[in-house]
Amino acid sequence: MFWTQGVQSDDRGTLSGRRALSLELVLLERLGFHPEQNSYTLNKLPAEGDTPPRTVSYAKMRTRMVVDRDQNVAELAASPADPHRHEHLLPFPRSRWELYRWNPEDAVGFVLSVIAVFAVLAFMQALLKIGG
Repeated sequence: MFWTQGVQSDDRGTLSGRRALSLELVLLERLGFHPEQNSYTLNKLPAEGDTPPRTVSYAKMRTRMVVDRDQNVAELAASPADPHRHEHLLPFPRSRWELYRWNPEDAVGFVLSVIAVFAVLAFMQALLKIGG
């Protein structure tokens, strides 16, 4: 469970972990939390070349929402049929990174969020000057 690809034994019966060691799971177990009893902590990555087990879920997450409900339902229904149809949105399509290329709507939303954060900080600073 602590290894991302599990544990295998060789010809002599020696056990060895495959891929990366999940140090956070080792730490949780040392602190008294038993990760094997909690299904949310299982950390298994697919082997190289295998399709991820959550491919359909990834395809649904990549599907952009649209205003028209019927069109939205049709888009979501098309994702499980062809889970790789949105891979053109990934800057690194043959990797396991779930990063997406930004469209103009994403960029505007990010800039507005940053402006909103600075506006709140400026407002709090003004309140401190008034009260202090």
